[in-house]
Amino acid sequence: MLRTLTRTHAVTAGEMRALLAAGVTADQIRDALAVAFCFNVIDRLADTFAFHVPEPAAFKFAAKMLLGKRGYRV
Repeated sequence: MLRTLTRTHAVTAGEMRALLAAGVTADQIRDALAVAFCFNVIDRLADTFAFHVPEPAAFKFAAKMLLGKRGYRV
């Protein structure tokens, strides 16, 4: 559903019914849509302002700092 929404900017009632029939709740669908919206906004802002994405080593360093020194838990 999210892939379809991202690529075509629309989903059908049939796609929603299929999710509900598969056991996905309406709250879960709303949550997924909210996360997708936020990700798309952040992605567009990153493109607009040409955000720099660090090398993988910088991510590993930051993860160690957050997990070890700042007390974040996985």
